Amino acid sequence: MVASLDTGWSPAGIPSIQYEGIIACKGYDKATIYHEIVDYFKTHNISELKLDCVNQISGSGKLRIYNKLIGSIKNPAGEVAFDFIVDVKDEKFRYTMHNIWFTAIERDRYGRFEKSQDEPVPVDNEHFKFKSALLRKIEKQVQAHMDEVLWAIKKEIEADKLETTDW
Repeated sequence: MVASLDTGWSPAGIPSIQYEGIIACKGYDKATIYHEIVDYFKTHNISELKLDCVNQISGSGKLRIYNKLIGSIKNPAGEVAFDFIVDVKDEKFRYTMHNIWFTAIERDRYGRFEKSQDEPVPVDNEHFKFKSALLRKIEKQVQAHMDEVLWAIKKEIEADKLETTDW
């Protein structure tokens, strides 16, 4: 697996952080990989899935970012919304996350967690200049989410291979 962090430019001219991972699936053709990826996203409730062509799948998703306190106790710090593109070729696919925006989660006056009324902020070095710890936390958890998705898709592709022997 190859995973990288790239600071590029979004279409709106706002600098954004982009994550990219490439997974090799030896012995599988493009159609098999494509259909397994579509099945994976349909079973994981990605509602905004766009099947552009036979080579590309795009959509958007959300991820909750947590502050860990002690052991397994954690509080939500915010929510990250992102767009993704999956490019499919013979024996490999590339998963790219881009256009990543962060919305803070705060406690209301009753002590419950709810989304902040502030506008979402693009995840980049400029907007998190004074919040570097939060930026590192977002980058770490988004990268972990991307790695988890890549390996889950690869595992699902390999699980459907029919094992046959001579009988």
